[in-house]
Amino acid sequence: MAAAEKAARLMQEHGLSETDIHFTTKSAKAKTKGRSIRDRVFAALAYNTNTALIFTDGGATFVGQGAGPEVAAYLYTVLDRAMDREIAAFKLTRNYKRRATIASRRRAVQDFTDAMGLRLREKLYELFAAIRSADGQSAAVTARDAMFPGGVSVTPAEAKRRNAAAAAMGDRAGNNVNLAHGIAQPEFRKITT
Repeated sequence: MAAAEKAARLMQEHGLSETDIHFTTKSAKAKTKGRSIRDRVFAALAYNTNTALIFTDGGATFVGQGAGPEVAAYLYTVLDRAMDREIAAFKLTRNYKRRATIASRRRAVQDFTDAMGLRLREKLYELFAAIRSADGQSAAVTARDAMFPGGVSVTPAEAKRRNAAAAAMGDRAGNNVNLAHGIAQPEFRKITT
């Protein structure tokens, strides 16, 4: 009882809430603000790691319990780099180069990115099936909303696929990203142990 009273007093003195004690945040550098096609992958990442995502100036911040935010921020960087690398490789293909206009090239990249993102989301659902928790995710959303009052909900863009070949290439590129390899790295082991 004495320890609980002391903890309550310290929390009151320092202006801390239960949310501040039980939930942590971790950020990764972000080029987007939650509205791009690739942000659908990051929303799925938050869901599967039982965290809640908020985009701030120059960053994607994950809120959650335990190692969830660290895992999510680490995988955010892995996924973001993988998408950048694969999009750059796609831009070297005949499919991309034979497009006559900037608009048609942009649409091809969107189709590629959308299909790649769909495959990556499927892989995240498979990889985190054992730890995904609706209750944990819901608690993280509540904590995020308390930590970042005034946040605005945004919806990631959806592509209307027009280039089936680009989409097929995107699916293959997403399939080739090895997330299990990414989470087997020493940085991830430090987070989960």
